[in-house]
This record gives sequence, C-alpha cells and structure tokens, in this order.
Amino acid sequence: MQAQCLSLDGRTRSARLVRSMAQAFTADLGGAAHMTASKRQMVQRLSAASVMARQWEDSYAAGGHFDRLAYTALLSEIRQTYDLLGLCRGQPNNERA
Repeated sequence: MQAQCLSLDGRTRSARLVRSMAQAFTADLGGAAHMTASKRQMVQRLSAASVMARQWEDSYAAGGHFDRLAYTALLSEIRQTYDLLGLCRGQPNNERA
C-alpha cells in the first residue's frame, strides 16, 4: 500500500509545497539515507504543519479569519519539531556528530 501525504492530491499546490519542504528539511539533515523512519515521519509532519501555517498567514493577509490560539499552538509544535530534529541554528544535530 502506498503512503498518502495528508490525503492530498499530489498535484495541488499544497502537496507540492509539502514535498518541497520535506526535501529541503531532509537535505538539511544529511539525506534520507542518514535518517531513521521516525525522523522521516517527523520531517513529513513538520513540512505539512509549515505549509498549514503559511496558508493561515496568507489567509490572514488577505483579510480572512485568523484563529490566533490555533496558530500559536501550531507555531509551538513547529518549533518543538525543529528542536527535536536539530534544525535550529546553533543547535548541533546529534546524529551528525
């Protein structure tokens, strides 16, 4: 069975952005060959959450509804995932050491 990315049609802009971000994060972590399955899943979730935050920001900029609490919680989750993966500047990635 083939895994689906958030049940998104792979041709949508959102799906392309999630894929692009996942590829960039994977490269930042030294490539998929150097990552555990759990890290690859975290990268996938981080990518999806990052695209979601961007969509909310775009909607807000266009005058749309903005749930500040949900947005703040999402940003907190994104930041925690950055930390867990070692993607924050100045933070060494333990797997690379």
